[in-house]
Amino acid sequence: MTGVLHNRLVASCRVSVTWIVLTVFSTLIHGQSAFAIGLEATVDKTETTLEDQIILTVTVSGVRGLNERPELPPLQDFVVNEGGTSSRTEIINGQFNSSVEITYALFPKRVGRLSIGPVTLTVKGETYTSTPIVVTVLPAEQSGKERADAYITQEVDSSTPYVNQQIVYTFRFVSRLQAMDAQLQAPSFKGFWAEDLGKERHYQRVMGGISYSVTEIRKALFPSNTGPADIEESLLTCRLLVPQKRSRKMDSPFGDSLFDNPFFRGEEAVTKTLHSEPIHLEVRPLPREGRPQDFKGLVGKFSVMAQLGQNTLKVGDSTTLTITVRGRGNLRDLADISMDTLPHVKIYTDNPSFQMEQSGDIIEGTKVFKKALVPLQEGPMDIPPIAVSYFDPLSGTYEVARTEAVHVSISRAPEKEVLSVAESGTPGRQQVAVRSLGEDILPIHTTLSALSGTSSSTGSMAIVLCVFLAPPLAFFANLGFKRRKDRLAMDRSYARRREALRNARRELGRARHHVAVADEKEFYRGLSRAIKGFIGDKENLSALALTPPEIEQRLTASGLTAEVGRTVREFLEELEYCQYVTSQRTIAEREALFKKAKKMLLQLDKRL
Repeated sequence: MTGVLHNRLVASCRVSVTWIVLTVFSTLIHGQSAFAIGLEATVDKTETTLEDQIILTVTVSGVRGLNERPELPPLQDFVVNEGGTSSRTEIINGQFNSSVEITYALFPKRVGRLSIGPVTLTVKGETYTSTPIVVTVLPAEQSGKERADAYITQEVDSSTPYVNQQIVYTFRFVSRLQAMDAQLQAPSFKGFWAEDLGKERHYQRVMGGISYSVTEIRKALFPSNTGPADIEESLLTCRLLVPQKRSRKMDSPFGDSLFDNPFFRGEEAVTKTLHSEPIHLEVRPLPREGRPQDFKGLVGKFSVMAQLGQNTLKVGDSTTLTITVRGRGNLRDLADISMDTLPHVKIYTDNPSFQMEQSGDIIEGTKVFKKALVPLQEGPMDIPPIAVSYFDPLSGTYEVARTEAVHVSISRAPEKEVLSVAESGTPGRQQVAVRSLGEDILPIHTTLSALSGTSSSTGSMAIVLCVFLAPPLAFFANLGFKRRKDRLAMDRSYARRREALRNARRELGRARHHVAVADEKEFYRGLSRAIKGFIGDKENLSALALTPPEIEQRLTASGLTAEVGRTVREFLEELEYCQYVTSQRTIAEREALFKKAKKMLLQLDKRL
């Protein structure tokens, strides 16, 4: 009997397992169509305070997996942080129930009755909607003048600053309980340039006989626009370890003091969202009265200094003028330094460098401007004082910082081209005796018998003609060479024109050695000397001190087309820019410039 009962139970279990497996297999085949989709939104509480959070749970039933995310309604009155996602599957009375839950943490921004609108979900073209929820948010609890447990504040040292004036923003998190997992949502500081003033500070403060732990964050703010400016509220979310209250059932016969000890009480972590009040500012415009014409918006306290690399130069050489502006205030927006025009001097401006430092609660900056100066005329030159205007917010007046005048001495540039053709011998030089370098390979016949047996052939006549014509031809060739040599010695312009291309190629060859070395400025200088020297030799002038526009005018006056003159000018200006300003050309780019210079010389040689 027992065996029969055992067999029946085993058979029944096999049938149940088989039915479950078939049901699961059928469900997997038919997919989600076997379930009815539902959407529900719930909250953990409908009444809370401004410091507490609300947990919103969105449940989607009838699905095993969720490809489409539910869409939350606009929640302007809350700060929303998405939590986790979980799936759950149950079998009740042979029916499968599958659902997905998504949680959100909502932190209210204001007090009052706040609405959480319907959540929507669209699956296969069909939209599902949850029921709206209304919650009541009460003010944060306060005890006397001091807030309970924890609070945050924010403030500025001036609520009526001038535009671009530095103010100090201070945020404080004050708590008498241990805080964990603190997350700060700081203001965006829209309309301000913000810089951190060091790392956050931690210290203790006693208020009303209670010790509080304070965390402080400070920033330097520079308002960029005049008029009303607001710094929105800060939000800080944290978990506070709150001591649990002892139950009345656990009253001790020894008195309350024993079990009031924290050792006998537990602690629970309570999530709090702390709010600060927003800050309202009124940014004042800078006064128009007394504003200098060269004022560029600097606000603070500044000084300026100028330093020249060399005070003794030659025409065509370059030196660097370094202008350094230092002070307290925002130097980022100072784009350039204005200086008086220097006659007969080319100026190339390099990119400025900026460095910021912190001195206590003050932001200090240093901005360095570099300008390459290339004098074009000899004689003394004075660089007048360079002025930088700024507005001092402490005195409420405009001030001007000036550099000292710089004196420069410029001398004539020596000719760097060496023309070997101009170094021929002068008349009256002692003659050099002619000496024999060798003898002819044919024997010399000294008797008449040697002429016997010869025939008067055409070949013999040609030899005779060559013998008789060679002396006069050699004489005239030597005469032409001598005249050319004398002309080269006496006519310097002719010598320069004849040797222009050779000298230019020699200069290109020297520049070619600097293509792949670190001193790339010498490479650009060599290309420029080759082009200018060639034009100077062809036109019989000193072209090394000429500017590219002046060379363009010379070429146009010599009969070349305006297009050729413009091409040469643009190429020389490019070489000057690379020479006097920091360049980052690659070796391949320098090779291309070398080929371009070589091709330009050949084209100019055909036209000049």
